[in-house]
Amino acid sequence: MNESVGAWVAFCGILVAMVSVGCVVSSDSVGRPAAEAFENSVGMSMVRIQAGTFEAGLRDDEMERVLGRRVAESPKLAAQFKRREVTIPSAFYCASKETTNAQYLLFLQDSDYPYAGTARGPEGIKGLVAEVHEDSAARFVGAEKPVVLVSWVDAVAFCQWLSARERRHYRLPTRVEWEYVCRAGGAGPLGSSAGSDDMGKYAWFSDNADSRTHPVGTREPNAWGIYDMHGNAAEWSSTIVAPKLVRADQEVTLAQPGVDEEMRALIQMIHEGTHGWTCGGAFSSARLSCARAGCLRVDSRDPGVGFRVVAEDW
Repeated sequence: MNESVGAWVAFCGILVAMVSVGCVVSSDSVGRPAAEAFENSVGMSMVRIQAGTFEAGLRDDEMERVLGRRVAESPKLAAQFKRREVTIPSAFYCASKETTNAQYLLFLQDSDYPYAGTARGPEGIKGLVAEVHEDSAARFVGAEKPVVLVSWVDAVAFCQWLSARERRHYRLPTRVEWEYVCRAGGAGPLGSSAGSDDMGKYAWFSDNADSRTHPVGTREPNAWGIYDMHGNAAEWSSTIVAPKLVRADQEVTLAQPGVDEEMRALIQMIHEGTHGWTCGGAFSSARLSCARAGCLRVDSRDPGVGFRVVAEDW
């Protein structure tokens, strides 16, 4: 089996596993009061996010300033970001920090997953993508830096492993959940700090990051105690779009995978080049770009993209 076919088979296996993982709850958790926060076995601080309703998206006067003229002048693209009221129906837990190289390395050591991203240091990074050469690999190395150069597929695999380890359903946040947490009750463009004069207090971005990632949690958190929602590493969401819909106002969220027929259709979509939404901007992003969401192929591995996890409430 050649390498590309083998990778494709492994990827299909990850997707099929998503159907069956579900939310695994140990018997002693029944009736247990919900904690406001907890720390899991890989050192992630998980903060409880209450259900609620908020104004998602951008006002008309923010659209071009934040997203650029090409998006603002495309009705189908702009429709995805237009201000609207959204309800988050259930509480969930969100990692206070982005997934680190050290945490991803635990995943590698505890599984047979073949792809390391930046978790194994310079030797593991060299040659992964054209933008990362031997002399620049150190920009992403460090146990407490966010793992980057990981695809949507890699992030989903990590969540599957963590779900089995913790006996609790971990996943990527939906794009709407990510925005809800990012706003933390604020009304600014996708987060109260994005584009503000004091943004450097909250984010590592092009003005202060020196073209490199930084240890997670070293800027100030937002009002809900969540760090690095802007800058450092852009973050994969579970929300995906088929290639024919990248410029349309339709999308699919893989928070709760569907039945076998739907999964077969999804695998076909991914084979055709499905894209996933990334959120929050990276260390290289300009001030306003940190408020943007973007689309990348689900098999893309970018030096500016990592992820954080969420967990279902008990």
